[in-house]
Amino acid sequence: MCINKATREVRTLDRLIKESEMNLARGYRMEDETVMFHRWVVCGPVGHNGRPYMCFEPEEQTVQRPVPIDPLIEKRTLANMKAKRAALMPPAVANVEECKRLHP
Repeated sequence: MCINKATREVRTLDRLIKESEMNLARGYRMEDETVMFHRWVVCGPVGHNGRPYMCFEPEEQTVQRPVPIDPLIEKRTLANMKAKRAALMPPAVANVEECKRLHP
């Protein structure tokens, strides 16, 4: 748990940097969007005709949609994240070493 806590910010930045690099490579980013659709579901007992009572119920589903990016802004954001990661690495490494010392 100690190492996990010591490296949390760096791991988060690693994930975001990878995502940003992928966005730049393909020219767009993927955004989650919740869409609503309806489907038939059983919502009551079997009726006199031998079939269950059916209802048309709303249901949510999350889909990913492509969204255009501004490459200049994305590159600047990526550079900022890489600089932040570089600044976080020395204390993270020191904290990991301390964790190893405390919890061999």
